[in-house]
Amino acid sequence: MSSNTATWDPSIQHRAQDTSTPLTHTQNNSTQNSNTSSPNIKSDQPKSQLEKEQLKWCNNVLRHMKRNINGKPFLSPVDPIAMNIPTYSQIIKTPMDISTIDRKLSTQQYPRAQAFIDDFHLMINNSSTFNPPEHSVHKQGKILQEWFHKQVEKSFPHEVIR
Repeated sequence: MSSNTATWDPSIQHRAQDTSTPLTHTQNNSTQNSNTSSPNIKSDQPKSQLEKEQLKWCNNVLRHMKRNINGKPFLSPVDPIAMNIPTYSQIIKTPMDISTIDRKLSTQQYPRAQAFIDDFHLMINNSSTFNPPEHSVHKQGKILQEWFHKQVEKSFPHEVIR
């Protein structure tokens, strides 16, 4: 299965047909001011309704992902020493797991759901890169990815997943 990333922004649904241009991190000037466009800059300004809805969706999906039996291997960071996999850090340069996604979500490091989706895909891609297809973690990652894509498609049916 190829690397899939879900990309969506309801303000640009008309671009959903064009899969050559990613629909990531666009700015809608009517709902964002310049001091909230960077994911690392926090603002006391209220979030737009779109951002609030996206973050509510992220929290809901994360809650269900934590309970999903196929999410179990992804709940905490990989510990290469405890798991006796010394090559992990040489192969996986940007580790990601559900607890890190949870922390980033709770500390408002995701300006929009797209960054949450990107981190989810990073986590699954790391699993697929490190573990061979016959490994249970690889298989569970693919099953979790299918479930995740259904959540995206159910909530945002007009957007592109790739």
